[in-house]
Amino acid sequence: MVKGSKLVYTTDPAEAKKLREEGAMPEVRDLPAQEQMIRVAVDRRSGKDKSVTIASGFRLTPDSLEKVARQLKSRCAAGGTTKGDAIEVQGDHVGIVANLLVGLGYRVRKG
Repeated sequence: MVKGSKLVYTTDPAEAKKLREEGAMPEVRDLPAQEQMIRVAVDRRSGKDKSVTIASGFRLTPDSLEKVARQLKSRCAAGGTTKGDAIEVQGDHVGIVANLLVGLGYRVRKG
């Protein structure tokens, strides 16, 4: 690697490890649940009868966010996805999502 280069992505595990150790790549870690404020709200798509429950504000790695999303989708018996720092669950499930997140230790604000 050339000194001073602006490496964006590498597939070489050894190079990635070296960059992490040098501090060039920040190590991504989960913020503890009790330190996160999650906003849970329903988004009703304009012109459609569909509603989506959105839980946003997560500060988690993509793998951890996917695990939480899987738990939410399972409890709500609905489909959904993760987008950025948010989890979308199909349908109006604000109460169920908020209660499950509180049970997992998150601070929740409905709205």
